[in-house]
Amino acid sequence: DLYDGEIRFVDSLIGEVVEALEELDISDKTVVIITSDHGEQLGQHGLYDHRGLHESVVYIPLVIWAPAMLPTGKIVEGYVQQADIAPTILSILGAGEKDLPTFDGVDLLPIIDGEKPPRDEIYIENHEQRAVVEGEWKYIRNYFERTEELYNLEDDPMEVVNLAAEERSRVKAMREKLFRWVDENLKGRLDPMWVQMARWAAKWAATFKYDFPDLRPRPTIIREAKQ
Repeated sequence: DLYDGEIRFVDSLIGEVVEALEELDISDKTVVIITSDHGEQLGQHGLYDHRGLHESVVYIPLVIWAPAMLPTGKIVEGYVQQADIAPTILSILGAGEKDLPTFDGVDLLPIIDGEKPPRDEIYIENHEQRAVVEGEWKYIRNYFERTEELYNLEDDPMEVVNLAAEERSRVKAMREKLFRWVDENLKGRLDPMWVQMARWAAKWAATFKYDFPDLRPRPTIIREAKQ
């Protein structure tokens, strides 16, 4: 389809860049990083674009190609964040840990080299949602709707079955963990999540109804299929 075609087209362009680097004989002095700001909802959960914090939106690629500096073809399983990219680039360029400024992210080189284990949990947020992923479990809190979602990513990678009602103790534990993380980062300041939602709801809700889960229209083709 068109989406897969776009991916293949971008892949071919990346190949051209790598070929040019090799022809110019500068590939050993170059670091190529391939990632994205988000994935896409293509009808999953009744959503399109990059709404929500489901895996189709937040599970994105991170490929680091530096043949003279990093092992090629190595796959590292674990959670990383885009905030990790800056300290990793500086580390690849030779900056020591003492030379690095304070980052929210971490240097991924020790993880790539196997010296440190990858994260076992990660926190995510967007306009009106926050989530915490811990092992195979993912908890999503919808601040605008005041609802909660819980998925077992190992058993249910497409996040079809919301287990929040069945796994109340796990929901409570992960909710408290998320709240602690928010409090630690806010340090007593006003939560921008609420400010942003108030501003968006007043200004944009009537025009861009799909920005909020309870107002998003379903495509006609899906409605007809259900009938």
